[in-house]
Amino acid sequence: MSFHRVATATITLSLLAVLRFALLNAEDKAAVGKEKSKVGLTEAISIIDPDQDCEFRLLADKLTITVPPTHHDLHSVRGMNAPRVLKKFSGDFTIQVKVTSDFQPGKKSTKPQGKGRPFNGAGILIWQDDKNYLRIERNSYWVGETLYCYPPLTEYWHNGSDTGFDNTPTPATYFTDRSTWLVAERKGNTFHVWISHDGEEMTQERTFDVQMDNEVSVGVSAINTSDAPFAVDFEEFTIEPN
Repeated sequence: MSFHRVATATITLSLLAVLRFALLNAEDKAAVGKEKSKVGLTEAISIIDPDQDCEFRLLADKLTITVPPTHHDLHSVRGMNAPRVLKKFSGDFTIQVKVTSDFQPGKKSTKPQGKGRPFNGAGILIWQDDKNYLRIERNSYWVGETLYCYPPLTEYWHNGSDTGFDNTPTPATYFTDRSTWLVAERKGNTFHVWISHDGEEMTQERTFDVQMDNEVSVGVSAINTSDAPFAVDFEEFTIEPN
């Protein structure tokens, strides 16, 4: 599959354009925090920062989220406090985003009781509620002195339970550069996921079924469960109805 760059058109919705409106009109960081929605024309977005300690910066068409070196996760057991930016969308769609970072988590885990591995992840989030959501992420995590990844992570939670999609770990060198392009296509209850290492050629990595409402929230999120800060850039974000 060739990489499809969605053209800017009336039918294409740009999350970053609406995000710029929201950030420029936010009274202060605290107001941005608790799922404060802003409306630009017919679009609405939510900037969600449950702990009110993450930084959202928009420069031109690049959104940078910086997560401090404390536990920020989207895991129904280990915590639901990771920063994310979402907008509502109904029906079938194709979403794509370029994700860029060093993906070098700190060596110490910040997960509860120190359990689990130090992890960085960032990418697409499909959200129904805090019990039903889908994460599609570029990622990396330490096992001893070796850095691994899921190529990519696809984690689907249904009614508060991890459905156990096949996330087979592989050396983090699978991701060949700082940037990765992620694409997800929804057709009814079926999702198709592609990735690209160069923004040109795509590889289909996953096809699976989910049970979600017709209307969901769609956007990006950043996960950090390590003792080092994590900064990630999101660019070329588009949602196109199918």
